[in-house]
Amino acid sequence: MIVVIILKLNTQNNNMKKGFFLLSGFFIATITLLTGCDNYGDKATNGHVDVYYKDGIKKEQAQKAADLLYEIDKTYNNNTSEIKSFQVATQNDTVVFRMVVEMDKMENIDDESFYAIGNIISENVFAEAPVNVDLTDNKFHTIRTLHFKKMDMEENEEETKIDPIEGNNVEKIDSISGH
Repeated sequence: MIVVIILKLNTQNNNMKKGFFLLSGFFIATITLLTGCDNYGDKATNGHVDVYYKDGIKKEQAQKAADLLYEIDKTYNNNTSEIKSFQVATQNDTVVFRMVVEMDKMENIDDESFYAIGNIISENVFAEAPVNVDLTDNKFHTIRTLHFKKMDMEENEEETKIDPIEGNNVEKIDSISGH
């Protein structure tokens, strides 16, 4: 009788151990999967501006983008505290510039403003390579993509009063950006 009880306890302990190992393995796999889904890339920062970079973007390029976006936001929006999040990556010969936006504010911004920021990033950071602008939620899931359209910034400034480096369009774009 004692032998039967000991055997039952050993069998129960072995089943518990197997269950524990299975549960542990499931837990570790779940954690790995969840953390793997949020791989925004490495991060370059300047003040309140975070630029995540991956897929062929160099750290220096990401830092240059962070510095540029910080200066624009600081100078023209007087913002040095509200966090702004961006991500840059390459797809073939095109740079994808992803920006977190607040949907309710985005409705008031015309596409030309987003094309302008794509051109600014193209000219000042990526040696005039085409830059698509992806408007995203706060997890960098694309809401809308604006494919690169080369703009003559001086011509636009005169015709429509757009001055993306020194004017309202950048202010409008930055006011919708958030994280």
